[in-house]
Amino acid sequence: MIMMKFSKINDYPEPKHYKSGSKEYYLDRTKNILRRIIPEERVRQKCIEYLKNKYGLSYFEMDTEYSLTDYKCSDKRRMDIFVKSDRKGRIMPVMVVECKKPKVKLDDLVNKQASEYAIRSKTKIVMITNGEFEAYYKRYYSTYKEEIFPESYEDLVQFNKYKSSKITYDFQGNDICEFTNRDELILNLHDCFLDVSQKIKKLKMNNYEFVEDLGVSWKKISIYADYVFEGYIRSFLIKDKNKKLYIVSIDVDLDYSYLNVYIDNQKMLHCSIEMYLNQFMRIKKNKCAFYHDGRINVGNTDFDDNEEMLEYAIKKGSFNKKDDKIELGTININKYLYVNDKDVKSFIANIIEYALIRDEFRKIVKKRYFKPKPVKKWVTLDNF
Repeated sequence: MIMMKFSKINDYPEPKHYKSGSKEYYLDRTKNILRRIIPEERVRQKCIEYLKNKYGLSYFEMDTEYSLTDYKCSDKRRMDIFVKSDRKGRIMPVMVVECKKPKVKLDDLVNKQASEYAIRSKTKIVMITNGEFEAYYKRYYSTYKEEIFPESYEDLVQFNKYKSSKITYDFQGNDICEFTNRDELILNLHDCFLDVSQKIKKLKMNNYEFVEDLGVSWKKISIYADYVFEGYIRSFLIKDKNKKLYIVSIDVDLDYSYLNVYIDNQKMLHCSIEMYLNQFMRIKKNKCAFYHDGRINVGNTDFDDNEEMLEYAIKKGSFNKKDDKIELGTININKYLYVNDKDVKSFIANIIEYALIRDEFRKIVKKRYFKPKPVKKWVTLDNF
């Protein structure tokens, strides 16, 4: 028989609703993504806040929909909540949490499911909850039978029997006094996006509405078949004129000097801009101008008309064109960059709007190449 206790999860307030078109979502702060509002998701989002307060966890110490394939097994299932810690720079499992919607009985089948996740992820503690009740188990050989009642983060670590530390996000910028070359400027821009000491409150765009600076989160994004982005990235919540929400994330890749802009429209997440900074920025004295030539990849087509892309962006936005390139902004580079600097905010607004306009243009091009097939009219006796 499973030993359960009353849970305080349902005592937590209803998470904020975000409406995108006709659908409503919760914002999952562990990954900065939108999740559809369903009973089980309500329990999960409340559970995240419950764990955050009870054990002093940060959003960086929790992950949702964490795939078991990360542990090199063929099981493609995902854990509802995965609590983790740091051990000399290595991510260590702390607890697996399985969330069920209210009224679902927390029986042996639920315990078995959560235990399988824990065994495959080599986690020693399991928590199961439906928001009304909760139960904790510790691994006992190959099963999870020993009931435990951890009341603090120290208890969780003690039950795991290994030394580890909390995962904290304490990003510090690099000590550069002068930004005299491209590499130093790219490093400055990289640090600017990851610095959470400042948050943007307002951002002016022509065709889109700025909703919120979501700050920094850990994301894993599959870009190509052979390339996966994994790391800290800054995200922004944006709304279009049809009230549809987008999460736009910006990353500055120090290894290859690319500025990448990712767009999540709830149906798919992809890279809208992959801008090689050494090619698309121009430094003159204490100023750096950013621009783009309109080059765009439209999946499964041979489209290569950069000029048409530029003209569409100029028509939709408030961009200027110079030397067959679109201007995205100019910033002062003789200082540390911060997201709330007026010139940096203008550049961020432009790069976000340009990325979203490019996605609009992609849809237009795809309609040319992939025309809908005519609907077949079935012949019946009534037609005669």
